[in-house]
Amino acid sequence: LDKNAALWIGTQNGLWRFKDGSFTKFTTNDGLVGDSVHFITQSRDDAIWIGTMAGVSRFKDGRFENLTTENGLTNNYVREIIEDSDGTIWLGTYGGGINRLRNGRINAVTTGQGLHDNYVSRILIDETNKFWVLGNLGVFSVTREELNSVADGISSSLVGGLFTAADGMKSSEASGGNQPAGIRAKDGRLWFPMIKDVVIIDPRELNYEPPKVLIESVSTQVGDSIPSLSEGSALKDRIQLGSGASNLEIKFTGIEFTHPDRIRFFYKLEGLDQHWVDAAGRRTATYPYLPSGSYVFRVKAISTTGVWSEETASVEINVAKRFWETGLFLLMCAAAILLTVYFGHKIRVARLEARQRQQEDFTRSLIRSHESERLRLAGELHDGIGQSLLIMRNWAEFGLKHDSLDNEARNHFEQISEVASNTLAETRAIVGNLSPQNLERFGLSEAVRSIVYQIERSSGIKFETRIDDVDDLLSNESQLAAYRSLQECLNNVVKHSGSPTATVEMRRAASGVEVRVEDVGRGFDSEYIFDEDSSGAGFGLRNIGQRIRLLGGSISIESDPEKLTRVVIWIPKDGT
Repeated sequence: LDKNAALWIGTQNGLWRFKDGSFTKFTTNDGLVGDSVHFITQSRDDAIWIGTMAGVSRFKDGRFENLTTENGLTNNYVREIIEDSDGTIWLGTYGGGINRLRNGRINAVTTGQGLHDNYVSRILIDETNKFWVLGNLGVFSVTREELNSVADGISSSLVGGLFTAADGMKSSEASGGNQPAGIRAKDGRLWFPMIKDVVIIDPRELNYEPPKVLIESVSTQVGDSIPSLSEGSALKDRIQLGSGASNLEIKFTGIEFTHPDRIRFFYKLEGLDQHWVDAAGRRTATYPYLPSGSYVFRVKAISTTGVWSEETASVEINVAKRFWETGLFLLMCAAAILLTVYFGHKIRVARLEARQRQQEDFTRSLIRSHESERLRLAGELHDGIGQSLLIMRNWAEFGLKHDSLDNEARNHFEQISEVASNTLAETRAIVGNLSPQNLERFGLSEAVRSIVYQIERSSGIKFETRIDDVDDLLSNESQLAAYRSLQECLNNVVKHSGSPTATVEMRRAASGVEVRVEDVGRGFDSEYIFDEDSSGAGFGLRNIGQRIRLLGGSISIESDPEKLTRVVIWIPKDGT
């Protein structure tokens, strides 16, 4: 009977309305979602809601609005429709659990979210706003807040309480499908039809005492064990387990005087579990492997009436680190890595130094071979061509002494004598360059003075010199390197600078000798002079640099294409 005194009747063949003494029939032809009607109710907005085996219809202002699985229902067989205090419509389906209709959106709560049964025949709300859900597996109680939390996706599962044949029912299966399949009486008691009897639940008379949770024992396979409470020993709040512990087993229990065997447990090992684990009635938690570290095991319980334990039982578990997890081992590994890097670096440096020494030895050998070949060539020129030229010149001069020579013959002899003399002078100059005899006879300082004097006479360049006595500072090898370097620099001044003047200095110092050659003529780009990939220009200077570096010395070159060129060579004293 609705607010307008119209009587609504549901049948297997459609919906009937009796008003003002006449009947009106509604079927699918009139827009009803299904002809097999099982539930009828009126909401606060005067709309008539009809639950059928084909979905749910809402009738208002002469037209039907229908909801089916195509619109989001989890099952079309709707046995229950109830409007909540905030206008939310709850639908009980036979096979799809509970569907919540709020703000035009449908959210389902099924066994996948902790509902006891997907076959819902009735939903009643008691004086404390707790929902009582009748199904084929008993009567399930849950708070509105918990139901909404799961429907909104805030919580992942319902907990609630369940009443079955274990609580005194003859059967846990409901007798639903007809309206009403349960009522809330004026005295607050809930009446539910079952297939064998009627179940009456008085929510006010139930035991709402919270269960107490206790941890009994903690044990591992390697033998670490904590005595259980049943043996009279108090469990420690903190337990230390050895490294390598496996198959950790924690036993717990709950105390509740109505149905202690039906307490539902939830546990979590903080540090390993991200969420609470639903253990149902199981009273043991097992962890096959537990890494080293600190953990806190917590367990809580809920009674059959849906009351949570006031406190969670907890125990701290520390698993000792294995040796390779300790700071000492990490320190040793770090030290080993550092030593490996250090000795690897030392070995690499040693190899590079050995390779450099090999290159230096090869270079020295090449220089010695070069000098030896220069000496050989100088000897060949001096003893061979030089002697022949000397004889040729002497014979020409001897022929000129005869008075019987005519003018033409005398001219020929004079030409022969002149050519032989010039060639002999050039040969002696070449021999001097190949084999610095002054260096061997008089030492480096005098040899430098001599070569400067000779170049000054032959080139016309005015040299300003400062030559210190340095012979006692340098070995023969160092003197030869200094002489060859100076010789190369002077040749460059003559050939390339075009400078009218030049400066040559060889200064003595406590730790070595500094050689400086400077002119004011044309310079060159000195940036790439020692680049091995550059062209053949500067080959002589690169050879100088290589010689000097073999002795542990250095060479610097400063040059400006328009102003000057300055070469400074440093050769260390022998033994420094």
